[in-house]
Amino acid sequence: MSSTPRSGLLFRFRFALFLLIPLLAPQFAHACSCIGPNPACAAWKGAAVFRGRVLSQTLDDGEIRVRFAVMEAFHGVPQSRDITVTTAEQSSACGFAFETGREYLVYAHEASDAGIFATSKCTRTHLLEPGQDDSDLVFLRSLPTMPKGGSIFGSVFAHPDQPNLPLAGTIRIRGPEDRDVALDEKGKFEFSGLPPGKYTITAVFPPGVTENPPEKSRTVDVADKACAESDFQIVSDGHIRGRVTDFDGKPMSEVFTILYVFDADSTDGRRQVSSQMTATDGHYDFVGVPPGDYVVSANDLGPSPGNPYPRLYYTAAKNSDQPATIHLGQAQHLDEIDIAFSRPWRLITVPVRVLLSDGSPAVAAEFSAYDSDYQYSGEPFTAVPDSRGNATISVYEGRTYYLTAIVNGENQHCGGPLKFLAKSDQVLEPIVIEHNWGNCLAQLNPSFVPPN
Repeated sequence: MSSTPRSGLLFRFRFALFLLIPLLAPQFAHACSCIGPNPACAAWKGAAVFRGRVLSQTLDDGEIRVRFAVMEAFHGVPQSRDITVTTAEQSSACGFAFETGREYLVYAHEASDAGIFATSKCTRTHLLEPGQDDSDLVFLRSLPTMPKGGSIFGSVFAHPDQPNLPLAGTIRIRGPEDRDVALDEKGKFEFSGLPPGKYTITAVFPPGVTENPPEKSRTVDVADKACAESDFQIVSDGHIRGRVTDFDGKPMSEVFTILYVFDADSTDGRRQVSSQMTATDGHYDFVGVPPGDYVVSANDLGPSPGNPYPRLYYTAAKNSDQPATIHLGQAQHLDEIDIAFSRPWRLITVPVRVLLSDGSPAVAAEFSAYDSDYQYSGEPFTAVPDSRGNATISVYEGRTYYLTAIVNGENQHCGGPLKFLAKSDQVLEPIVIEHNWGNCLAQLNPSFVPPN
């Protein structure tokens, strides 16, 4: 039974998985993740805002239904009546833990059930302590006498990796009323007394500084006696860009490119700064790059069944495989950092065979052939043997591979690795399932200790 190249969809999955691993590995996963909450001046326009006392709580299919006596209504609910608000049972699902008999300021939105509201710990809902001032209550009680008009406010802050950028510039709004305001010394701005309506916000920064990510403008809706927050992150306006082409000079789209910076604290002396896929015209553009020395790679994951190319670096000279150091100055734009691939590798098939330790065919096994230079990032070729333990596996001619076979079951067993140089008309010795573990590549590690 022959193996076949994987589809482009699988390659994109491999690319997505590669991106996720470094992001997730050093962090702890949390089921409940909140953005916000919004300030009181923005949150009070929600479906329902009130001060209430919890009368009772009942559990219903993973939700807690909390019945409140409304003591003070600010928006969306009638005064002096009972109201039910749902929240998730589990705190990990962002459920808010209410206590019966206690008083809360509740910010709720409409739930899927008609007439039912819902809240979570991602909102401004909070316990009210007796005898303590509450800034949200002060704001909400001032609404009837508050002057008409809304506001837009926000902050400009530097990227954590570029903390010394100047917090200077101008924020412009265009809409029912046009205004410009300069940032204060802390990078903050505010427009107040605005007529309600839709506003377009544009940030203008000094030369050498740009918004991250670059945006021409953004739009917000401003309501009467309400606010809208709009923050900006800035980075150095440095660019490293180029084009990725094949052997014939044709653009290569969806090629995974990575920008590395030299970093003595990293294991291999460099650290990933950014990554992206090339566009349909083969171009890439790393934006917001601070001054420093960099390396650019294309096809960093290496070959796969549907991708017959190696990892390739931008080099200073033709026919060189040594990465070139790219020096970028402050707010410098470097173009033509181009990478050209050689001819795609030729796909060939190699006959393989797998046996159990008693010499019988291992019909439940699966072969995997790992490129020796990409055994941890590249996607292996695979094949499933027939009833006699035979298969043909596709590989790229001239590449060196490690061939393994694995039998899954209650316990995994493997055979190999068998190292071979891929060439036509070759006959490999059979792989024997002889190890009581599943990862035969682990034996390549000098510190490998076989499990008991």
